[in-house]
Amino acid sequence: PTDEEARFLAGASALGFLWLRQGRPSRMPTPKEARDYRYSTQERTFIEERLARAVIGSPERVRDGLVALAAAHGVDELMITTAVHAHADRVRSFELVADAFVSPKLRGPAVPA
Repeated sequence: PTDEEARFLAGASALGFLWLRQGRPSRMPTPKEARDYRYSTQERTFIEERLARAVIGSPERVRDGLVALAAAHGVDELMITTAVHAHADRVRSFELVADAFVSPKLRGPAVPA
């Protein structure tokens, strides 16, 4: 529901991908493991660049980011994936995204007419 929580949850996937790219595939770490991991400067840069290309945040931020992404690529449909450690967090993420596109309170100018 918040930018901070979304970034915290996304850290686990980013660290898991880092390990994969380093030739050390493993289970997905927990968000706490990702937060506490001792990143080298190069690893931190890799993580920041990876997260910068993703749409992560509050429902409003994600809605606006997805609308902008679709507009930039001239598409009217997107496939969304949420790579987080806990299944319940993944389900909740999809619920929040769906609500952001359905809720009249959140619609605002970001959703094309």
